[in-house]
Amino acid sequence: MPGFNINGTGGDIFEGGAYGKAEAKRKYRWLFKLLKGGEGDIIKSFLYLVSAKRPAWDFQPLVQHHNQEQISHIGKTQWTDIDLKWYDMEQPLDCCDAIYKWIESTTYNMEQANPMKPTDYKQITGLDILDNLGAPIESWKMYNSWPTKVDTDSLDYSGNDLLYITCTLKYDRAQKIKG
Repeated sequence: MPGFNINGTGGDIFEGGAYGKAEAKRKYRWLFKLLKGGEGDIIKSFLYLVSAKRPAWDFQPLVQHHNQEQISHIGKTQWTDIDLKWYDMEQPLDCCDAIYKWIESTTYNMEQANPMKPTDYKQITGLDILDNLGAPIESWKMYNSWPTKVDTDSLDYSGNDLLYITCTLKYDRAQKIKG
């Protein structure tokens, strides 16, 4: 276990013989951002993000049959969607309205649901995992990101909970830039 060391045993050993100085990445040190194509309130709304997920992928296997056996090869890569969860703020910024404007940018006319061109709504997004000083130690770039589903949370008179907005983000591919 990183950092666990008794009488010189356990923990990780690094160059120079240092014991117990391993640092794990933390779930609460991260930043999500629009890198290109976005502007205005949607960028400011990222200040109120509660949770996000790093890019993940599945490899679709190709199966080759021969006599009584099968072997597998790597097939196409499928990038999985990312869920983003916001506090639904009313001041100083209405997050629900900011996200709605991004969704609205995917259509010519919301009432008729006519689609826009991908160059009008797809954006480059990024996710940084930060160290204790706020510097990126792992960075991801997601290309052609756009919201595919938004859940504005349920209302309940009997509860004492905050409202959240959850957005499912689809992207064409991701690239690990650092870390």
